[in-house]
Amino acid sequence: MDLTIDGDVFALGKNGSIYKFTKGESRPFAAQGVDPALTAADRIWTYTDLNYLYILNSAGKRLIVLDKEGFLKSQITATEFVKPTGMIVDETKGTVYVLDSNKLYQIGL
Repeated sequence: MDLTIDGDVFALGKNGSIYKFTKGESRPFAAQGVDPALTAADRIWTYTDLNYLYILNSAGKRLIVLDKEGFLKSQITATEFVKPTGMIVDETKGTVYVLDSNKLYQIGL
């Protein structure tokens, strides 16, 4: 579905699986503590200088924040979400922008 690179490559499968590759080799990676469990996802994002991995789950109307070992930091939902389709994160400012139904939401991390 999507991929992001921070030195490692994180690839997002249609069923919500996250695959991690380091120097071309597959590494075990599992999202831990996510409730309900991730069964579908649309976008994944991180960058070299960031501490976390961000996963947009449109069907669940949530943004999942994991550390780079796979442990849950937080889940962000909003009653206004219909079907979020895009996101961008400014971790240094503690802000995420979520695109949903032609509306842009600014949410504090």
